Amino acid sequence: VKPDFVFPRERVAVFVDGCFWHGCPRCYTRPKSNRKFWDAKVARNQARDRRVTRQLRADGWSVCRIWECRLKRPEAGIRRILRMLG
Repeated sequence: VKPDFVFPRERVAVFVDGCFWHGCPRCYTRPKSNRKFWDAKVARNQARDRRVTRQLRADGWSVCRIWECRLKRPEAGIRRILRMLG
């Protein structure tokens, strides 16, 4: 999985996680049909996200994950990224 934005000099990787696909705690709505499939799919995505974040951090990168729903008011996410960039 590749980051959505990369700042190589600062070693910062930014991911924008889709609320449905990654199970946003604020706005994810569990589908009513085929629940076992979707529960497993979202759980796999979340496990992969943790694994990728852990690996990048072990390699010396800072990782910023932003929920898709937060892009409606991007100021906080932008401030977070700018702080990471130093």
